[in-house]
Amino acid sequence: MHPQGEKILPDITESSFAIRQDVVDAIKADPSTYENFMKLPPLYIRVRIDNIQSYLEGDENYNRRLKKFLLNTKENKLYGDWNDNGRLLSDSK
Repeated sequence: MHPQGEKILPDITESSFAIRQDVVDAIKADPSTYENFMKLPPLYIRVRIDNIQSYLEGDENYNRRLKKFLLNTKENKLYGDWNDNGRLLSDSK
């Protein structure tokens, strides 16, 4: 990428990402969900949680996305196109 383009990019590093407390509480509410969550790839967590947190708590989309994330995490399943067919995995380590 051109240096001018890099200047306007937001900080997308792992350390810049924060999970809201309401989401953390929902994940920790079930021990097996939390145990599986702790084993998830960091990129997957950022993509899925950002997808949830793009809405306010209580919003219909927030509730639906959080429920889907919790259900799949409890079942130890990854879902969606979170790694761009594997192309993003080399950058996420």
